[in-house]
Amino acid sequence: MVDLANINGIDSTLCTQIGILSSNTTTVFTEGKSTEHIKVKSEEWLHKFPPGRRNRLKNNGSLLNAFTLDSLNISNSVSLLHLDVEEHEGEVLEGARETINRDRPIVITEGFNIWPPPQDGDDQRVLKIMLELNYTSASEIPEYCGIKKTGRNRIWWPDAETMDKAMAIVGKELSRQGIVPWIASELPEL
Repeated sequence: MVDLANINGIDSTLCTQIGILSSNTTTVFTEGKSTEHIKVKSEEWLHKFPPGRRNRLKNNGSLLNAFTLDSLNISNSVSLLHLDVEEHEGEVLEGARETINRDRPIVITEGFNIWPPPQDGDDQRVLKIMLELNYTSASEIPEYCGIKKTGRNRIWWPDAETMDKAMAIVGKELSRQGIVPWIASELPEL
């Protein structure tokens, strides 16, 4: 991400965080050791198993602290919030309400239904939260963004003025015909 920022001339205002964001501050259990596409469960989920199985699960995962975006007390204004959290977008948005209300950033979420209307439970939750936050307009990015062919990223606009300014720059890409089969191995080298 830092390399992409440098290539595009984005200065030091870029802030990235790696961690488990949630709707509340809690301890979670992650299945798997990789930082990419881990499965996150509540700590209570782990305790439903007998001790032997619980220990085997613990050996193949980790107990980590989850926190809300709001709890980070970010002092700079957030202008873009891009969530790719594998069907937990609604959960993260719940814990980011104060930040979103304060800064009115452009929000990008990943979803697994072609809209409207969303059929997936997390997509429905995202729509509900974004409407409650007064984000009434979203643009679909015409690309596959996951293993499901219906997976798309959506750009949620905080207001018409922001959308108009951004669409003057990226509108041509968002309005092209056809879906771009975005696969990392097919991207050109920089």
